[in-house]
Amino acid sequence: MDESKPAAATAAQKPGAAAPDKKPAPNASKKKGKFGLILGIVIGVLVLAGGGAAAYWKLRPAPPAPAAGGAAGEGHGVAEAAETHPAGVVSFEPFLVNLAGGSGQTYLRVTLKLLVGSEEDAKLLQESEVAKARMRSAILEVLATQSADTLVTVEGKAQLKKALVEQVSALKQKTEVRDVLFSDFVVQF
Repeated sequence: MDESKPAAATAAQKPGAAAPDKKPAPNASKKKGKFGLILGIVIGVLVLAGGGAAAYWKLRPAPPAPAAGGAAGEGHGVAEAAETHPAGVVSFEPFLVNLAGGSGQTYLRVTLKLLVGSEEDAKLLQESEVAKARMRSAILEVLATQSADTLVTVEGKAQLKKALVEQVSALKQKTEVRDVLFSDFVVQF
């Protein structure tokens, strides 16, 4: 038997005896160091990604507004022109008309405003009873020719706007009609 083993064991057990050097396993400290490094990198990447996403959503350009004229974009030029130049507004009392193509039981109630070339033009048209009566008559003529089935669709409303702009512009007023704005639109069957 080898006596060095029991002597080493007894020396380790004695309080005054020097204990042999026990080094921690080198793999344990390396694992802790690698785990901390990987965790730090992952957290750093997440913080940068979050900051990048926040910056993108904050600084991205606004999407273009959909055209009021439907999928084909009808009437888009009229709305675009109204936004780039100041315009005046001519208001009307609500219209109530029987719609065409029915048994006389189908009605349209609509309140609308016309966008015209300038504030001065709008003021002149609003104050002139003759001009306002002509425009109201032209609008009623267009509204009375519409059918309920057409007006309940988005395309039907876009076509109505276009027809109203054409009809009122044909009156040879001293101003151009840029757009028609509906504030109330009810079709009753």
